[in-house]
Amino acid sequence: MMKQMLIVGLLFISVGGFAQDKKKVEFKRKGTFSGKKSETPDAELGSKLPEFQIMNANKDLVAKSDLVKPGLPCVVMFFNPSCGHCQDATRMFKDSLSQYKNIPFVLITGDNMANEIRTFAEMTGVTNVSNITIGADYSKISELLFEYEGLPQLMFYDKNQILKTKLYKDFHAVDVSRQLDALLK
Repeated sequence: MMKQMLIVGLLFISVGGFAQDKKKVEFKRKGTFSGKKSETPDAELGSKLPEFQIMNANKDLVAKSDLVKPGLPCVVMFFNPSCGHCQDATRMFKDSLSQYKNIPFVLITGDNMANEIRTFAEMTGVTNVSNITIGADYSKISELLFEYEGLPQLMFYDKNQILKTKLYKDFHAVDVSRQLDALLK
């Protein structure tokens, strides 16, 4: 009996030792605020906006070339329809940033939330706002650009579709205006 307990004890210790030898897997943060380097190359400042397609509320596929106009800056926002910050940001685009009506705002949610786009647009009051387009990620652009820093994630592209800055979660109309004014210079 003593021998069996000794064997069980040694077995327990050796299994525990093996468990400690395993490398610890740490979650690497994917993202930065404005000037820092990103771990996602397409989301680094200075990167060109990749080609993409989104599915709108009518289930139509819309390409980047239909949304982003040559010679104009644009804003890409990754969002979740149930996110309060995302809803507030969208209302802010409509209410406080109407002077930028020529600049496209492209709002992209996950492809699994396509059925919530229409409700989100109605709830935020942007259904008929011509420069705000809401769609589900059809071409997996979020895998290239989304950084887990918080929602919403705003990405500001200049007239050449080059990423100039990013804002996450807590920002105000003045922050967005400042970025857009800089892009329009």
